[in-house]
Amino acid sequence: MIRELDTVVLTHDFKEYGLTVGDIGAVVHCYKDSNTYEVEFVTADGKTIAILTLSANDIRLMKEREITCKGNNTGSIVKTTFLKEWCRED
Repeated sequence: MIRELDTVVLTHDFKEYGLTVGDIGAVVHCYKDSNTYEVEFVTADGKTIAILTLSANDIRLMKEREITCKGNNTGSIVKTTFLKEWCRED
């Protein structure tokens, strides 16, 4: 169950906002239908990229012990992975 302030991971791209699969956001609001969420995506230095209204199909909870991989030269996060796996771009 996704709750306010949970850390979530995108399950597909939102290219119009510069967001890709694996980008991480924070749930800032849960709607009463229990299937719709406001999610904020920020840069590493705290600047907001986007606040989107997303469905449960667009995001998933971040898993325990999951880490992020540094992306390409744009600095974006390109993939999340478990500690036992190597980080790699798709």
